[in-house]
Amino acid sequence: MDIENMQNQLFSERREEFLREFNIKKDEYEQLIFKDLEELMKEKSTEYIVISTLYSSFVTQSYEYRLGVYGQDLYLSNLNKSIYKELPLMKRYVTDDFATIDKYILGDMQVQEVTGWQKKDIKYQYSLKYLMIGRQIWKELIDNFVERINKKNKSDLDNISILYGLYMERGEHLVEILYE
Repeated sequence: MDIENMQNQLFSERREEFLREFNIKKDEYEQLIFKDLEELMKEKSTEYIVISTLYSSFVTQSYEYRLGVYGQDLYLSNLNKSIYKELPLMKRYVTDDFATIDKYILGDMQVQEVTGWQKKDIKYQYSLKYLMIGRQIWKELIDNFVERINKKNKSDLDNISILYGLYMERGEHLVEILYE
């Protein structure tokens, strides 16, 4: 089996495990994230809360997302409040998967010629598969957050849109309106 097929098979299995474990601990994670989102909503002139994937954090293996508030002009506004969050479980799952990939590379005679930078690229490309899981989880978290705020005081969300996308990315657009 080649490295790509091995990674696809591994990710397929690990994705299900990841989601299962996340759902078991979802209430705990919601409390942490909801607290941060409510804090961001207190910022005056907030019109957007943007949850951004940070590609650079996948290079540094910190697997963070940026939660930021913006005014009317979105990225051009002068609001400068943000919080950086690791997505629960992601770092552990990706790191464990990397260990499995390393074992495969070491054990497969055809792949032993992989250079250090090629191995890093293989791992980076693999870790990006978790971005789609992250997108799915953030969508669910925001739906639950909006429901919670609507029960408390629906007017708190008046004039606030919640977006998900790549952090100030110009080449690829992955902006999804989670709440408007």
